[in-house]
Amino acid sequence: MNSQRRRAPRGAPSRQVSVRNSNRRVKVASMRANTAKPLQLATSIRLHHVFRFINTGVTTSISVKYDDLLSLWVVATGATTGYTLFNAVRMRKVELWGPMTSTLIPVTATLDWAGTTTGASGTNLKLSDTSMGSFASAHISSLAPKTAQASQWQPSGNGTAFTLSVPSNSIIDVHVSYGVIDDGTAGSTVSLTGATTGANYFRPLDAGGNYVPVGYPTA
Repeated sequence: MNSQRRRAPRGAPSRQVSVRNSNRRVKVASMRANTAKPLQLATSIRLHHVFRFINTGVTTSISVKYDDLLSLWVVATGATTGYTLFNAVRMRKVELWGPMTSTLIPVTATLDWAGTTTGASGTNLKLSDTSMGSFASAHISSLAPKTAQASQWQPSGNGTAFTLSVPSNSIIDVHVSYGVIDDGTAGSTVSLTGATTGANYFRPLDAGGNYVPVGYPTA
């Protein structure tokens, strides 16, 4: 007489399911044991933000310093004085659009990631694009090269992060990460006009005030 494999009743849990459930109970018990004390925390302050600017001047070339990036966002300590909130900055990305002219003469925009800063060197990358007719603007979208100095955390300083050359009415998006370094320098003061004490303000990308920030109060 042939032996037949005994089947489990329909709906009954299999041994495999029981083992899985058992392992799950062990895992849950282990997790509960690990939460017997508070978990470690990363207390460093980090923030990512995208600034948008419009070039309201003529075609210009500007070098954006780390000091400029740290001064983009300030809190007013008085009507004429602002204070930077962070003491370290790291570039993520730049994207820009250079509009066509009314006469359809091509315009060119360039982005140059600096390869060096004070006491260090890295990758240099220069990009360029030109508009075409009435349907295609000059457009550049570039992540900061991983080995460029702008990709590393930089304290306040006169080193150049990147250089821009764009036509009038161009739109520029600047993606940055900010941080507070415990052993870094304190924030710095900047000059404002008609500010309200305690209010936050965005500032132009360039010293001449041609690259105006969009979507937030300026002073």
